[in-house]
Amino acid sequence: MDVVVNKIDKAMSDLDIDRMTRLQASTLLALMRKRIHTEGLASDGRPIGKYSTYYFSKVRPKYGRKEGDKVVLSLTRSMEQGMVLFPIAKGTAIGYATPELFQRAKWQEKRPAYGSRAIFSPTESERLIVEEIGRNYIKEVFGQL
Repeated sequence: MDVVVNKIDKAMSDLDIDRMTRLQASTLLALMRKRIHTEGLASDGRPIGKYSTYYFSKVRPKYGRKEGDKVVLSLTRSMEQGMVLFPIAKGTAIGYATPELFQRAKWQEKRPAYGSRAIFSPTESERLIVEEIGRNYIKEVFGQL
């Protein structure tokens, strides 16, 4: 019995929560960037919205943006480049590099034109991927018993 308890205790101490959450957060960050800034989808899986004819035909092409009228919350790429990982007390989080970008993200979610809905929250499928990464990491550590 002591042997089993010691093995479990060792495996628990080998769990590197920072490493696991860094892996989860970096994967989630990539998924969210693609969904929001390329595919133009909100957290509910529906399109964020549509740009006005003037905006997508006159303003966006000046910045080399040719996605058409789908909202991708990216003009100069500062929003997606400013979405970063940062350490927190018990792991890794996703946030914005500056308070201005954070405020811009909050403002986008409150815009009635976009349905005043969550955009920067993970989707259900993104959450499931993060959970799977955690389970696999734990299995890997405990598999060494």
